[in-house]
Amino acid sequence: PIKSPLVKQSESLGLMLGEDDGESFALARIQLRSDEIAKQVIKVLEGFYAMATLHGQEHPEAIEALDAIHIRAEGQVVTVELRESADDVWKYGQKIVERLVKARHDGKCPRKKD
Repeated sequence: PIKSPLVKQSESLGLMLGEDDGESFALARIQLRSDEIAKQVIKVLEGFYAMATLHGQEHPEAIEALDAIHIRAEGQVVTVELRESADDVWKYGQKIVERLVKARHDGKCPRKKD
């Protein structure tokens, strides 16, 4: 049985990732059962965006990455799209890995015990 309220209210979900001519892109599209559910999903995504922006204040590159994300609703369809230079996406990824490695080294991200 499906436990996720979002999945229960969804008709379909599509995800496309790729790179074209030096530009990386990600596109997620979800068809929901009603316009009202789509509006609620937009509110949730905007909340995540706000939370991530507040959390990322010390990391301007994270804010840049967030600003490249575009969210919109058209009727029952919610679309989340990211288009960014492939070089910039690579740089964002490297900085995230560097922060994770440092956090682990500083004991803020302990290893899972076997």
